[in-house]
Amino acid sequence: MSYKLSIQANLNRIFKTKKYSIPLNPNFGLSYEWIDRAFTQDLEMEIINQIQEQIKLFEPRLKMQSIRVIKNEDRLEVFINTDFRIIL
Repeated sequence: MSYKLSIQANLNRIFKTKKYSIPLNPNFGLSYEWIDRAFTQDLEMEIINQIQEQIKLFEPRLKMQSIRVIKNEDRLEVFINTDFRIIL
């Protein structure tokens, strides 16, 4: 179970870190360029692609099945359908 907590903590770090804000690892995190843009299908795909790229680079223990981004009133909700796998 501690592996799941570790993965969740790492995903939380990825999602809350602004890309280019860590000098020694500038590609870590998500770009915040989409925050003030209208939510369209293109923007949804851009967000999904960023999330997939970050998970592949920085959380290889997580195998993604699907990612959905839903605009819910004043916020975006991200749902990641996954299989946890442990690589030792």
